[in-house]
Amino acid sequence: MPGIFISYRREDSPGHAGRIFDRLRSRFGSDVVFMDVAAIEPGVDFVEVLHKAVGSCDALLAVIGPQWLSATHDGKRRLDDPRDFVRIEIAGALQRNVRVLPVLVEGASLPPADSLPADLHALARRQAIDLRDARWDDDIDRLVEGLEKFLKPAVVEARGQAKRSPGRGIAIGVVAALILVVAALAWRGGFLPGGRSGTPVRPIEDLATATPAQPAAAPPPTSAPASSPTPASAAAPPDVTGKTILEARAILQRAGFRFLIRLREDRSRAGGIVEAQQLDESTGTGQPRRVILSAVATSTVVVHVAKGDEQKAESLVTFLKSQSSTIGSIVRAQSVGPRAELVGVVGYSEDRLAAQAEAIAQDSSQYLARTGSKRSLQAAVRPRIVRGTILVGLYERAP
Repeated sequence: MPGIFISYRREDSPGHAGRIFDRLRSRFGSDVVFMDVAAIEPGVDFVEVLHKAVGSCDALLAVIGPQWLSATHDGKRRLDDPRDFVRIEIAGALQRNVRVLPVLVEGASLPPADSLPADLHALARRQAIDLRDARWDDDIDRLVEGLEKFLKPAVVEARGQAKRSPGRGIAIGVVAALILVVAALAWRGGFLPGGRSGTPVRPIEDLATATPAQPAAAPPPTSAPASSPTPASAAAPPDVTGKTILEARAILQRAGFRFLIRLREDRSRAGGIVEAQQLDESTGTGQPRRVILSAVATSTVVVHVAKGDEQKAESLVTFLKSQSSTIGSIVRAQSVGPRAELVGVVGYSEDRLAAQAEAIAQDSSQYLARTGSKRSLQAAVRPRIVRGTILVGLYERAP
């Protein structure tokens, strides 16, 4: 069962919870992190699985967004319902003395005790962590470091062994190959019985007083053992200026660097090209170093909603920013009067944006399914859309 349980409300923060799940899964492994949408198989007893998962985890992350406290069902606040799954999860963890960590997203605050049911009062006394969209990478790295300190050592060590084993195997193979090469040279040079050299093999007592030829020096040991890989590095990052954003990402990832893209809109210049790069000197000790890239946006993605639905748009924007379909694009929300031609559509006006619009439509539909919505979006050409812009028509109903 999992070491980390992610509790969240689908009406409140599914996009942020999904991003947290993906980051923790990449660090600790999919068998260590539990999130209901990804981990519960069809046909099983949902409540039973939740009880077992909460009862066996080392830490529960309570993801709290702006609607977490006030979410309602049939006119009643969900938290006041003893059968509310979020309440069951957190109350069960508190009762079992599981480490409960409130994770605040989208500017949310930790609810005061008097706004919570009695079995959740202890949540208000837990130290919370903010995950800010503007500093997401830094904040979630801090969360990961904190979790590593109190997870069961076996969980972290098992994950570490899995990461180290490929490098250790390579190192052993290299050492074995060097030993064979040195042995072969010694045999060919006549220093081992049966060697091919024309010079007779001298007796052992003669070798004790003679000055033998110096064997090839063994390679010096590496400065750090294979079990402690060094982060990328003290060396300068590869130069990716002039590359497309996607090319730059691939090059930096292969070299072991993290990256942050700072985008700007400039209709007069070709989008998607890296103009400048800078090594982030604030990277923490032991972390892969980060390169800050300045680039012109490949496109602007605007999520359209009707007035009153701004929160839904912001949640989708947060989700899309974490997807590969929007790499190099500026993504934002906008409330407008519904446009009939954009209902259920991801619209674009240029052929070069067709593939990206299709990918955004698929990602948006996946997000809506995770929130319980049966709607899906389709990419479609809309000539009236401004060049370089992709519009996502996230309307609840047709105008």
